[in-house]
Amino acid sequence: MLVTLFSLYNAPATFQNYINYVLYNALNNYYTVYLNNVLIFSKTYTKHIKHINKIIQRLGNARLQININKSKFYATKTKYLSLIISTNSITIDPKKVQALQK
Repeated sequence: MLVTLFSLYNAPATFQNYINYVLYNALNNYYTVYLNNVLIFSKTYTKHIKHINKIIQRLGNARLQININKSKFYATKTKYLSLIISTNSITIDPKKVQALQK
């Protein structure tokens, strides 16, 4: 959930612009971000640890916080923006297309 003060207009777009600015240097190289969802991907375990540390450091420098209870680390399969992403494939979440199949 994105929390903003003073009923800001266009808050999601403004936050997306800000998070892109904070994490600008490797966007789509080893991570992707949509609002408050950051997905970090790496080819090796060692690189993954380095990537996680870089992202956490940049978020901390920008005074952004991570909800550790909502975080998953070292996952080989996860849901991200209505997709199920694994090391072998990207598929649409079956729950999202269930209504279309009826």
